[in-house]
Amino acid sequence: MRVTGMRTGAAAVACALALVGAPAAAETVVTAVDRDTTWTAAGGPYVLEGEVDVAPAATLSIEPGTRVEGLPGSSLSVRGVLLARGTRTQRITFTSQSGDRDWHGLRFVGTATMHTADSRSQVASAVLSNASTAVASTYDSPRLSDLVFRANAAAIRLVMPAADTTITGSRFLHNGRAISGRTTSVVTITGSDFWANRRTLIAGPKRAYDCGVADDGAWILSGNDLLRGPQQRWHSGDIAATTGSGNAGLKIDARNNYWGTTSNDDVEGRIRERGELYWGSAGAGATRKEILVDPLSPTALTPWTPPGPVGTPAEEPSTHGDPATWSRISRPAQGTCHDRADLRAIRGEAGEALGKLLFVQAAVKRRLDTGCSWLVSRDGTFERGRCDTPVWMPVDGLHTWQLPLTASLPTGRYVAMSRTNHGGGDNLGVERVEFSITR
Repeated sequence: MRVTGMRTGAAAVACALALVGAPAAAETVVTAVDRDTTWTAAGGPYVLEGEVDVAPAATLSIEPGTRVEGLPGSSLSVRGVLLARGTRTQRITFTSQSGDRDWHGLRFVGTATMHTADSRSQVASAVLSNASTAVASTYDSPRLSDLVFRANAAAIRLVMPAADTTITGSRFLHNGRAISGRTTSVVTITGSDFWANRRTLIAGPKRAYDCGVADDGAWILSGNDLLRGPQQRWHSGDIAATTGSGNAGLKIDARNNYWGTTSNDDVEGRIRERGELYWGSAGAGATRKEILVDPLSPTALTPWTPPGPVGTPAEEPSTHGDPATWSRISRPAQGTCHDRADLRAIRGEAGEALGKLLFVQAAVKRRLDTGCSWLVSRDGTFERGRCDTPVWMPVDGLHTWQLPLTASLPTGRYVAMSRTNHGGGDNLGVERVEFSITR
């Protein structure tokens, strides 16, 4: 372990306190872990500076009661093994030193294939708070159990776990997204409590550009208490499937959970399934990204009591952000590959929205290795621009519309967008779809 030393002035403070017999609490600032290392409660708090790398050959062990604080922009990036195992009475703490969401949490990076099942990283009986993403795992499968995630922008993000992954006995409180990611294996979340998170689970496909390969995994969310916070909206998209992977039928099994209600209508208002069109060698088709919720548990499944009221909307609104009120792009669908000559028009449908439909606009962005370019004319001309600033173009038609092109788009990755205007300066429901041109 390379240590940059005490915080400036710590030695002077220690000497002054020693004169009056008071103990001094010193901070250990860490920049890397390049050999087997143990962090202890007595040796902390350990302060992360920058991206602290746990090298592939190193094991970092963190003992119960240890405190780890992240400076702004810091993270603990694990390419070796992390064994952070606290106890119920002496939890390990991972948090931001400033109290803001300005550190990047624990990052597990593609190491699971380098270890046996018994030597995977483990994080247990710990509190993780105030991070942009508390735990991010890419091509790895750390063991996660008995954790408390509090006030993170995102608690857990899993990208293509190297093996089946289980998250057990944990609590997710006041996070933006509790769990999100994409997988070709099975991710199981069980025996956990969710309260007042903006979203509980956002599950996506393997990738958006796999040309319809049906290799998506499954998400199993069972035996949990999924409780709404007092400020959540009716249609929160609390559990949602994202589009992508063409004809792959992504499934979220959210049966046998306690939702704080026995009303199927209330639960249906908290999920968001996706239907998707795709275009492949056999022609057009459709698939459904399914979310299963029934049966519902009539009683709580864990002994934990939420620290505040469980919100229930006073009445069901007339719509739930119905996509029929949006300007919907029906083709190309996300996650599909197109022949260059095949794509000569971006097409869509504007549903029966409230108010008079005045016009529809579309924008097409081409993703580059560095930056983006936007379609600026129907002859296929693109110009570089900011990725977050669309160049809107008028389309032909209203309720059924198209943006015809006089030339084929070049090979590449694209995002198509559309928006509608209904008077009063209101643009409703900007729709986005992603697609690839293959040849």
